[in-house]
Amino acid sequence: NELRAIVRKNGSPLIADCVDLIAFTGIRRSEVCRLLPEHIDLEEKTLLITEKKRVHGQTTYRKLPIHLELLPIIERRLNNSPIFTASVNTLTAGLRKALKGTPFEKRGLGFHVLRHSAASRLLASGVPVPAVSAILGHATPQTTLSVYSHAFAEDVANAIDLL
Repeated sequence: NELRAIVRKNGSPLIADCVDLIAFTGIRRSEVCRLLPEHIDLEEKTLLITEKKRVHGQTTYRKLPIHLELLPIIERRLNNSPIFTASVNTLTAGLRKALKGTPFEKRGLGFHVLRHSAASRLLASGVPVPAVSAILGHATPQTTLSVYSHAFAEDVANAIDLL
């Protein structure tokens, strides 16, 4: 929330909206860039996320519910195509500029950190791994487990305390 507030204060509306989108969906920066008006269903309140797989070159799709905090952002940007920007470089440069001179200005902090934060928050809240995997667009829950195994270290310690 602190990062979101700093970006909302120091960054452009585009960057702030993208930070919120990733924080509330866990989607990838490249998926933000592919989001088109036809991928939004305001009646069902869903986003259709497209992902181009590097290995096989195929495009996959997943539907995510739209978080209530995102509705005003999406409604405001719905007339744009793409909805945010087609350029990952625009997003990266905009985030760096928004974070300059803040505690968050450090090497490696980018949009992907927001994706990891979303996943870690979901797992810490007890959301089942298969659901987190589906939200993130991982091929299998095992991928989620391998990437976020560190999130379970505290659970192991708490489980031992129960014995």
